[in-house]
Amino acid sequence: MSQPHAGRRRSRSPRRKPQELGKRELLAWAAKVAGSRCESLEDLRDGVVLALVFADTFPAVVSRSQVRTKVFDVHQNWKLIQGAMKALRLPAFLVDKPGIEAARFKPAYSALVSLYFLHSLTLRSNFTEEFAHPIDAKLARWLQSPASLECLERGCPPAEPEDAASQLPSGASSSGRGGRSVSSAHSS
Repeated sequence: MSQPHAGRRRSRSPRRKPQELGKRELLAWAAKVAGSRCESLEDLRDGVVLALVFADTFPAVVSRSQVRTKVFDVHQNWKLIQGAMKALRLPAFLVDKPGIEAARFKPAYSALVSLYFLHSLTLRSNFTEEFAHPIDAKLARWLQSPASLECLERGCPPAEPEDAASQLPSGASSSGRGGRSVSSAHSS
């Protein structure tokens, strides 16, 4: 019976699958980027977190100093978001204001996926993400189209690839292979 060589492993642990990004991970990411509390879909209702994420993602179009956090003037955040979307020529379906204000899952999740993906493009241009919930086919097509890159050129130039890991939620990873893509664990 032969003995394994000292210092040599007989088997390697299987490669871990990248974590799928679900609601919880996207809310944590939004909180980190915004520097503001964001633990539930209700925290997106006033537009503060989304406006702060827009400011971080598109600094040439939105300034953090424009974002309103006082209860009596948070309605200005939605005007700020709408103005940014027009300036960036983003399609209206990316941010469904009535759905987000009602804290409905699909509109809020779609907005978070859109902003996460666009923000990620500012950090690295070659990546793949797995999302835990279905993503609307129209949204996925737009995110993978040249139009998504064009809006970034209007809002800020993409950063160098080595900046990537600092903005990922804890435990998430991305792949630098095969270009940028978006997919969900379930077909939509």
